[in-house]
Amino acid sequence: MFETVLAGTGDLLAQGRVDLAIGSREAGVRGFPLLPIRFIAVASPGHPLHALARPLGERDLRRHRRILGRDTSVQREKEVAGVEVRWTVSNKATQIRAVVMGLGFAWLPEETIRAELRAGDLKALPLKGGAGHRTAQVFGAFADPEFPGRDVARLAEILRARAAAACRKEKGRAKR
Repeated sequence: MFETVLAGTGDLLAQGRVDLAIGSREAGVRGFPLLPIRFIAVASPGHPLHALARPLGERDLRRHRRILGRDTSVQREKEVAGVEVRWTVSNKATQIRAVVMGLGFAWLPEETIRAELRAGDLKALPLKGGAGHRTAQVFGAFADPEFPGRDVARLAEILRARAAAACRKEKGRAKR
């Protein structure tokens, strides 16, 4: 099992180093849909962006440090559009910790930071026009879709079932 970020996932799939990859199209994964992941823009409650006490625009965000996860691809992009000041860290736990410490803001998966949001360690940024969240579709893909292998095919079935259950649970939560 490899943990990768962004295009590193597609790299391993293309190289045949994995039998099954899970990621977004942006990560180079094109296959069967699993589930949508909601990302929200967050910062610690004491961050200067929250002190502005108004809806924020892209210009506001560009003036503050963004904490990014490092792309694990060898061919990774050196620049990130719309980001003037950034820190790039090697894993999600470090990214979350840096944001909680008030060192910057980030777009993070809501499910991953639910505990920090409930505890008040992180707070969603009030972006203009409801732009404070983004959704990315997560896909699964086989290195060899025609002959994935019995165990890999079974794992994919389990993942599909779990993803469908998670989507039903999220829909139930949204209705409340």
